[in-house]
Amino acid sequence: MIREKNSGCISLVHIQRYDNDVIDVVSKYPCLGKQIHIPMQSGDDKVLIRMNRKHSMVKYRSIIEKIKSTIPQSTIFTDIITGFTGGNGRGAQEYA
Repeated sequence: MIREKNSGCISLVHIQRYDNDVIDVVSKYPCLGKQIHIPMQSGDDKVLIRMNRKHSMVKYRSIIEKIKSTIPQSTIFTDIITGFTGGNGRGAQEYA
């Protein structure tokens, strides 16, 4: 049983694990903190492929929209890697 006086935040969950079930559980239990960490790492799909990531920006955006609509009081934070090897900086302009 989850007690309401406890609190925590969801952090470092792999982006492939963020699905409706995880988001719904966070929404359902008031004792779970609404500060959600989602590592984006890059906003450029080509860089994500070179980084061997299995998600795209479309997937990332759909997760963010689901969180915003299901848990409007949530705070979302991320990690972004800049200067990935082989990058030329042009991809960053697409999401800046």
